Amino acid sequence: MTDAARSPQLELARSTRSAVDFIIEPHLFMLQLTRLNDYHDETREPRANATTMHTQPHTPGAAPDALAVLRNATAEQHALLHRIMPLSVDTDTIDDYLDHLGLLRAWLVPLDAWLAGFDDGPQAHPALPDAHRIALIDADFAHASVPAASRRDDATTPAVTRWEGARSAAYRWGISYVVEGSQLGGSVLYARLNQRLAPHPLGYLQAGREQAGARWSAVMKALRSQVQAASHDSSNGEPDRGVADALQGASDAFDALIALARQAEPASADRV
Repeated sequence: MTDAARSPQLELARSTRSAVDFIIEPHLFMLQLTRLNDYHDETREPRANATTMHTQPHTPGAAPDALAVLRNATAEQHALLHRIMPLSVDTDTIDDYLDHLGLLRAWLVPLDAWLAGFDDGPQAHPALPDAHRIALIDADFAHASVPAASRRDDATTPAVTRWEGARSAAYRWGISYVVEGSQLGGSVLYARLNQRLAPHPLGYLQAGREQAGARWSAVMKALRSQVQAASHDSSNGEPDRGVADALQGASDAFDALIALARQAEPASADRV
């Protein structure tokens, strides 16, 4: 079947099938975005590994593939988050879920505030309408099914990263890769937890599940197009600049969430 003949419904089914693979492994979080990169890799090129990414020469003046770079270079950060985020433990209680949301909120609030100051790149792309993530988290905190002893203050977890200054659109596409991947991961977590944590609706994880595959596909297509275009702009004399910026943005976004999770680890250990 050609790309032109591929329907949005089929693309969503392909994305969902990839995500279902990870429901069988309950401790994995966010790795499905790596699988989905493979499904939506329009060039269908062989997947590079971390070694070949840094040793294979590419044509002088040509930029490396942006998604392959992001996918491989952030693999260790993915794996670390799988181990330290609250929903990566076996208990999976409402407290785990709310702790998980608290970390995401502390990560997203300063990041969203900083990103709101830009009007180009991912902040102006139709593939990325506002997902209202903070409002969804706050609604989950306040849901009537949350026991009084488990209530969270929306400022319980302080931010540990300051986002400031002007950064390129490619850098911000790298951040979007991580944020959008975490939301897609929420669809997998919802499938695993919605009955276990009922009657809580898990609104943050549930939001946008029907469009998750199509949104992810559109984001990855836009990321590749815009980051590669920036890399092919030779005016700065650095043909890989766009890809390098995107990788830095993704790495910084991962590191900010990892720092928050590390900060919260003693509290999580006290519950186990």
